[in-house]
Amino acid sequence: MCKEPNPDDVNSREYERSFGALSEILPMVELLQSSESQNPPRVWETFLVFLVFYTAWVCPYEFGFLNEPTVPLAITDNVVNAFFAIDIVLTFFVAYLDKGTYLLVDQPKFIAFRYAKTWLAFDVISTIPSELARSILPRPLKTYGYFNMLRLWRLRRVSAMFARLEKDRNYNYFWVRCSKLICVTLFSVHFAACFFYFLAVNHDKKTTWLSLPNDDNQKNLWNLYVTSMYWSIVTLSTVGYGDLHPMNTREMVFDIIFMLFNLGLTSYLIGNMTNLVVHGTSRTRRYRDTVAAATGFAHRNQLPIRLQEQMLAHLFMKYRTDLEGLQQQEIIESLPKAIRSSISYADIDRLCFYFNYVDKGDGWAAESSSDGGKSNELKRVTLSCLEKGEHVGKLVLVPNSIQELLDIGAKKFGISATKVLTTDGAEIDDINLIRDGDHIVIA
Repeated sequence: MCKEPNPDDVNSREYERSFGALSEILPMVELLQSSESQNPPRVWETFLVFLVFYTAWVCPYEFGFLNEPTVPLAITDNVVNAFFAIDIVLTFFVAYLDKGTYLLVDQPKFIAFRYAKTWLAFDVISTIPSELARSILPRPLKTYGYFNMLRLWRLRRVSAMFARLEKDRNYNYFWVRCSKLICVTLFSVHFAACFFYFLAVNHDKKTTWLSLPNDDNQKNLWNLYVTSMYWSIVTLSTVGYGDLHPMNTREMVFDIIFMLFNLGLTSYLIGNMTNLVVHGTSRTRRYRDTVAAATGFAHRNQLPIRLQEQMLAHLFMKYRTDLEGLQQQEIIESLPKAIRSSISYADIDRLCFYFNYVDKGDGWAAESSSDGGKSNELKRVTLSCLEKGEHVGKLVLVPNSIQELLDIGAKKFGISATKVLTTDGAEIDDINLIRDGDHIVIA
């Protein structure tokens, strides 16, 4: 007789079996498995991502609309640069996973060598203060916003964040993808608006789009920014130009380039949104197509109504299983043998607990848990009574003998049965001939 399993013992045994040897070989892997709330580097990366959002807005704005730094923006920019400078120092002490050997490298000299070969130069350049850059750059490049555009290198952090969130099961994949598409669209519109204004303000204003607004009150910096955003959104949405359009060759060339970019961006947005929408309805569409094909097959072959109902019931059950994520066999087959063994141990303990406390009304449940291994697996069949109509079925577990199955049928249907038949009328005299999922009849 099995005893009631102790969940703590089961979890301890599974942990030792799955991770015991690995923890001896790679003791630092635990750092990679810690939760986000308990992982200071992850919190720091998230904080820097919010600073990148600020950089993504302010750098194009300073490039297009400002010739001299304002005090609030200059202070804020230097504070943000200081945080990224701290991150450069911290990167020299962060271990990384070698993609060639899949080992966690924590030696400082290897970390420094790898960082120097990859992103160190770009990270250092993007943190240089604008005041220092203007003092050392040649006169043609001393425009305030030129050097600040190099800070857009930090956008790679946002891309890495979205790639990580798409794989995180704690976040909804649909909304993560939608957020990414919205961010890409907003940044594209904002960047184009700032560059469009930059072309106009560095040219004779009488021959640019700045001469189109007639109201002088609309020519303050905020209204000009809103007007530029209006032009950018109108161009992106391809609704055509009305009161605001390019006036000179430079503006027209930029407009052509922006429209070509919009072709790719629009395709990217429509493709991603279509994929997200279709993914949510593809299961239902496949189910309806399968049902239509099965119905046509049944009609062509003139199958009995009962058999048609069984076919449709099976397809519906498979659809519900797929829809609710209950594909047990497919999931188990996709796992490695070590995890499948742990699942088997857990299932055995759970079944022992079940057989100790299950209702023994059918008279065989307790015996099957201590029969010396006569039954290697549980089988479920649909049991019908010939006298009450074959369509009246009850789902039961297969016992260890034909007589026990007849006793179960007697209790379920209230009759005294003497034999077990298949749906074709053939008599079954051996319980081992019954397979899981069969439909059998007692008479």
